[in-house]
Amino acid sequence: MEHNILLKTMPLMGNTVRKILQVDKRPFFPIGLYSVPHTGDFAEISACGFNLVHSYEHERALFVNYQAPKRSTFESAGDDDKTIRDYLRAAEKHGLKVMLGFDRMSQLKRQVGPLGEEEKQGIAKRVRAFSGESALLGWYLLDEPDASDIPPAKCHEVHEYVNGLDQLRPTITVLCDPSKAERYSSIADVIMHDNYPIPQSSIIKLGEAFGRYDTFTSGQRILWAAPQVFNWRSYDQTRLDGRFPTQAEVRCMTYLSIVQGATGVVFFCYDNEVHNISKSHDPEHWEELAQLAGELRTLTPVFVSSTPVNGLAHTEGIAAWARAVGNDHWVIAVNPTSEPATWRLLLPSDRYKPIIKVEFEVRDIAANSGVVMDHFDAYAVHIYHLTYTSQA
Repeated sequence: MEHNILLKTMPLMGNTVRKILQVDKRPFFPIGLYSVPHTGDFAEISACGFNLVHSYEHERALFVNYQAPKRSTFESAGDDDKTIRDYLRAAEKHGLKVMLGFDRMSQLKRQVGPLGEEEKQGIAKRVRAFSGESALLGWYLLDEPDASDIPPAKCHEVHEYVNGLDQLRPTITVLCDPSKAERYSSIADVIMHDNYPIPQSSIIKLGEAFGRYDTFTSGQRILWAAPQVFNWRSYDQTRLDGRFPTQAEVRCMTYLSIVQGATGVVFFCYDNEVHNISKSHDPEHWEELAQLAGELRTLTPVFVSSTPVNGLAHTEGIAAWARAVGNDHWVIAVNPTSEPATWRLLLPSDRYKPIIKVEFEVRDIAANSGVVMDHFDAYAVHIYHLTYTSQA
C-alpha cells in the first residue's frame, strides 16, 4: 500500500556541514572494499570505480569464523614488510588507496590499562615503515571495539599514539552498536558504521545510527558506511534465514547512508575465508556491486560538493538530500522501507522550468507548478539531476 503524506521541510537539504577526507588538499570520497587479499584483482576493482582497498592479511587476522573448515584464502600471515610494500605499490599502480591495519598479535594484547611497550613498538614499527607510501590513505585501528567492549580510553590512546607518529593520515575504525556511540565517538578520526541488517533487521536503522554518531561526534569526525554485501549464513550456519542482500537493498543501504551523513563507503566484504564475490567466483553479485561503484564514482562531484540547495520541501517517508554542482541541482531520494511510496518534491520558488533527468534510469520527469511527483518501489533510490533553463 502506498503512503502519501503532506509536504514537510526536507531534512539534510539546507546548510548541513559534513566533514570529508582531504587528499592532496582535494576532497576524497572513498568507494572501498574490505578484505582484498590478492593484488591480481586490483585492475578489475579499479576499472569498476573503486578507489580504496583493505586486507586482513596485513593484520595477521582471519576474519574470525570458527566454522571455516580451512584457510582457503589466507595461507600465510602476509604481514611482513615486503608483502605490505608490494601491496601498497600495486595499489598505487592501479590508482587505489589502501586502508592499512596493524599486527593484531602485538596491538591491544591487553584490553585494559595503558599501552604497553610491546604494543607501542609494534604500532610504531608499522607506521615508520609505511608512512612514506603514497597509496596509504589511513590507519585502520580495529574492527568493532564496541562489540568487544574494549575500553574507549584504550582505543583513544591507540588513536592518539598513531596520530602522534603520523600527523598526515587519519585513524579509522568501525563501530556496530549505535547505543554506545557516546562512549566511542572520539576513538578515531574516521568512524565507520556497519549495520548488516539483511535479513533480520530494518534498513531504516541505518539512518537512525548515523544520526546518533553525528550527534555524539558533534560533527568533528568523518563518518563512513560499511554496507553489507554478504550472506550472514556464510559466517553462522545456524542462520537458516540468511541470504545475500538484493541489488535494491544494497543500493538502498548505500545511498541511505550517504543521505544520512556518510562521506564514504567501504563494502564488507570482497574475499575472505568463507565469502568471495570476486568476478571469477560470484560474477552475478560482483556485477551488481561494480555497477553501484560506477554510479558512486560518477556522482562523486555531488557527494563532495559543499554547496547546499535551500528552499526545497518534500513529503515524508522518503529520505532525501541535495547539493548544487555549478548551476545544477542534484537530489538523492531513498525509500528505506519495504512499502512502495508516492513522493512529492517542491522546488524553490525562485526557479522554474527545470529539465529533470533521473540518472541511471534513462528517463526524464516533469515538474508541474513547481512540484515533482514520482513513484518509489520498495527500497528504491532515485537520483534527480535538475538543470534550469530560466530563472524568475
